[in-house]
Amino acid sequence: MPKKLLLQRFSLGIIVSLIFGSFFAVGNATAVTFSDIPTTYPQYASIDFLSQSSRQIIGGYPDGSFKPENSLNRAELAKMITIAGGKTIQENYSKKCFTDMDSSAWYAQYVCGAKILGFVSGDAGAGKTYRPSDTLTFAESLAALSKVFNWEIDNTKVARIWYAPLLTYAKEKNLLKTWISPTAQINRASFAELLARSIALKELGLTAFENGEEAELYSRLGKSFLMNASDCLANEKLDSANQICEIDCGEDCTAVTESIATRANEVGANFYSGNKKFKDNAEQTAGILVDYPVSASELQTSEAITYSTNSLAQATDKHTAIWDLVKHFFPKSHLTYITDFNIITDGEGNEFGSGIPASYAFPRPVMSIDMADIYPSGDNTLDKNTLIYGILHGLAHPTTLNIYTETQDHDMVYTSHDNWLALLPAKRAACLPNYYSGWSCAKDYSYLNLFYQKFWSEISATTPHIFPENNISETEIVTATNALHQKYPNSFVTAYAARNPIEDIAESWVAFILKNKPTGSSIAEQKILFFYDYPNMLSMRNFLRGRLLEE
Repeated sequence: MPKKLLLQRFSLGIIVSLIFGSFFAVGNATAVTFSDIPTTYPQYASIDFLSQSSRQIIGGYPDGSFKPENSLNRAELAKMITIAGGKTIQENYSKKCFTDMDSSAWYAQYVCGAKILGFVSGDAGAGKTYRPSDTLTFAESLAALSKVFNWEIDNTKVARIWYAPLLTYAKEKNLLKTWISPTAQINRASFAELLARSIALKELGLTAFENGEEAELYSRLGKSFLMNASDCLANEKLDSANQICEIDCGEDCTAVTESIATRANEVGANFYSGNKKFKDNAEQTAGILVDYPVSASELQTSEAITYSTNSLAQATDKHTAIWDLVKHFFPKSHLTYITDFNIITDGEGNEFGSGIPASYAFPRPVMSIDMADIYPSGDNTLDKNTLIYGILHGLAHPTTLNIYTETQDHDMVYTSHDNWLALLPAKRAACLPNYYSGWSCAKDYSYLNLFYQKFWSEISATTPHIFPENNISETEIVTATNALHQKYPNSFVTAYAARNPIEDIAESWVAFILKNKPTGSSIAEQKILFFYDYPNMLSMRNFLRGRLLEE
């Protein structure tokens, strides 16, 4: 692996997330286990996802089974599509909305709620009956889902059969692995797959669903950060749906919100004003001073390996304090898999931190911090704002890159520099039009690819420094980065963001955390607004901004 790509300022998680993407991915919430749905079942991933505690869209029977081959009835449909649509069923909803409705039945509130929301209607004509126990055809289930997810159906062509446009849409989006007749009854397993893929299509902005990738996609949609109430601070409460702590502002949320904004501005002030710069001296190499193993999120100080007599290496109390701040800001889902914490330095400026494999033979998730940058000029006073900004940027990488790993590119990690360079052109060509990082091709639905296609695709042809196969020096990269930022000053939140799409999405994500929601229309502001479309990103933002008040 080329040395110049191993050490990049704030690069925690670049290699980590590429190799261990599924570890850092937002984890699944607890799901129900069904006795008749083994992990080898064709629709296992979809059923598992829909049964997760954070969604609770489907359930089983009292005997612990799911009965996947049973036909889906109209009562079950009403409950699943209403919950899947993110709608809360109000207690004051009428439970006698159809003449054949039993107001005491479990499904009454869901059927009537779905009717009020426009998801279902009664029989053709008067529409007075619903027939809750009747089964559904595949075509009827498509009609209901098209209303829930607002499918953009092409109705410009005259269809001989009413469901033809719906079927065309479903096939184009690949919403089922195995197709069935539109007039055939749909069973519970097939509808689960249809529903789960429809959710992924909408929430991830996919153009179509790909077979064989359900587990990764549903993992991202799980929105679980693995925290529980005991992980929350005194001024926090648990968002149980997303398993993450958030600020509990009590009755005076306005004052708390203003305090958070003030503190966030303090952390980012030097970076967004341009006063804080790194990489002023190119071609510097950061050396490891101390390697601390991490177990159960704690530094194993007794097992630390010290490589230097430098005073920075001896300041173990400071090392521990830095790690405590890392733990403060990393949610449990992201912290759990860090196996090593390194104290490094290349002098003040230059590299601030990195994520590198501790061993070429067995890459591990490592976080590194340069002591000279957070204790500048030999000062004994911690520059906490710089450290927090660095921690947030380190967290940005595993958060924004967490599911675009392509396992067939692991050979790019375990190879010589010369062979790596030789393989790059073909690797990138196979990845086009998506971005190739040097280790992995960004998948269509990944945050990175969506970000790249929206903000980089038009300028990438004129920015050779972002493509690793060009093999240009660090000095040339720094020069090109600064030139790109100067050419498009309103397109990047910081100058460093112009280095490449990976650093741009990371810097933009940190600005999403620290800055108030933009109201302008510049490209830099659009990049910040990009993250507001993802509920799990908003959950992370709430957590991190609350933690700024208690650091």
